[in-house]
Amino acid sequence: LGQQRLDEAAGHLVAAFERHRSDPWPRIDVIARALKAAPPLAAARPDLAPRLLASLSQPFAAGSLDEERAQARFGIAASAGLARECAQAAHAFEPWVPWQREFLERRLACYAAAGDPLAEPARRDLAELLRDEPAPLLGGASALTPPARQP
Repeated sequence: LGQQRLDEAAGHLVAAFERHRSDPWPRIDVIARALKAAPPLAAARPDLAPRLLASLSQPFAAGSLDEERAQARFGIAASAGLARECAQAAHAFEPWVPWQREFLERRLACYAAAGDPLAEPARRDLAELLRDEPAPLLGGASALTPPARQP
């Protein structure tokens, strides 16, 4: 990835993900970094996304890094603009989805683009999060700093 050899990088990621389906003893830190690298790779090269998604379609051995694998699948599909695949990946989080603004926005966009029946509940979830989100401080942190005393 660092050398921008994206086809080769995708091949290595796919091989690592597929091997981890049967090998329960990989270096978890390496697989975790690989999972984080996959969505930006798909964003840069959407044509590689289907291979990456296929390699993550089945759980890893012993259920290793299952949440991270689901997040990577969602990120790959969303980054590559694959609405149907993104909606399918988002389904893995239902009904207890991550209550984070970015996730809820992407989830809604995927469901809406795919015409998924969960688009309306996703819209309500995002509206609820936004309604309950604290308002930003006016003037930032400096608003908390008292003015300097005048002599």
